[in-house]
Amino acid sequence: MCELFALSGLCPANVRLFLPKFAAHGGEAGPHVDGWGIAFYEGNAALVIREAAPASNSAMARFMANQTTLSTTVISHIRKATGNTAVALRNTQPFVRELAGHDHVFAHNGNVPGVLSRREFPLKNFHPVGETDSEHAFCYLLDRLHPLWDGGTPPVEERVEVIREMADRLARLGPFNFLYGDGEYLYAYSHKRLHDNKPPPRPPGLHWLHRVCEGDAPQTQAECLHIRSSETTGEQRVILLASVPLTDEPWQPMEEGSLLVLRNGTILSIDGKG
Repeated sequence: MCELFALSGLCPANVRLFLPKFAAHGGEAGPHVDGWGIAFYEGNAALVIREAAPASNSAMARFMANQTTLSTTVISHIRKATGNTAVALRNTQPFVRELAGHDHVFAHNGNVPGVLSRREFPLKNFHPVGETDSEHAFCYLLDRLHPLWDGGTPPVEERVEVIREMADRLARLGPFNFLYGDGEYLYAYSHKRLHDNKPPPRPPGLHWLHRVCEGDAPQTQAECLHIRSSETTGEQRVILLASVPLTDEPWQPMEEGSLLVLRNGTILSIDGKG
């Protein structure tokens, strides 16, 4: 199965994401050899970089890891292809679409082939470029959200209601963990996944970690993550999300069916209705 990583920060941060552990999962220390991608938000616009190649030996991944790309919201994905979907750019995550002047970004870990049924999950305004169940699920979500955004920026509570209903419905089809950003909030849904590539899938599907950095020490560094605030004074606060804990720190497992809503390094809501 694929792996996910995300960051929500109070201040823009530079995430040295691919050195070394997360990238190693993309072909060296893990089987996720079929592509990688990363999205950095700047306001409601997202810089999305994808490559249908293993992250562990990617020159592009190494290049990005050495750039000072600051963002308050980062979403990343390394891919292990399932079914008969091609290893190609069109099937590489995260996916991005524009809705109401916002870049919406989506990355999925799991396997829900039943979503490809056009009868049960019809699409209207958004359509896949590739063949994955992940992209179809994303387009289905945006179609459900489209009426809310049509009249302007909707209250986050209304967005969460739609996201929750969609997530619970698709989780009945199979393992369904995802990260979704709409240019204002980051949403993380945890279901279940394969652990150590051994069936059956089981919780947790995602883990989260809270980090705080004071103004007199504006950067923190761990084995695989380098987070630096864009400010030299004031507190830097980040929430990290990952399919598999990336450091020896106390990552918290998310409950099955739980939905986190994050903004600026703060968890605004933990919805555990599932």
